[in-house]
Amino acid sequence: MLSKSPESAESDLKFNSHQDPIVFLGCTHYSFRADLFVEAFAELGFPRVTLLDPVPASALSMAQDQFCSEGTDGIRIEFISPYRLPDVEQKTIATLLDQISPITAEAFRNGRVMPELAD
Repeated sequence: MLSKSPESAESDLKFNSHQDPIVFLGCTHYSFRADLFVEAFAELGFPRVTLLDPVPASALSMAQDQFCSEGTDGIRIEFISPYRLPDVEQKTIATLLDQISPITAEAFRNGRVMPELAD
């Protein structure tokens, strides 16, 4: 959780408040709201932040892979999870995805739960 001042952010996040932070977006859905990370760091007194986001490169790599040859534009999207997401999270994520990629949002809404993935 980010604090309210650069000084406390420095101690909370273990970086020097005189240097521009480098932030790794380590979860796949963070890319969709990267702007919020930039805004949050700006509010903490860090107007310049470098975001390291592996999602675009991963998506390009997958698009070039032979296994992605089905579906719209050569890519088939399917969501599979070991557990069911709470209703509020499902609605929030689907709404966010609708703004960015309606095809992805539809795949998310039609996702499958496979508890055996957690084993």
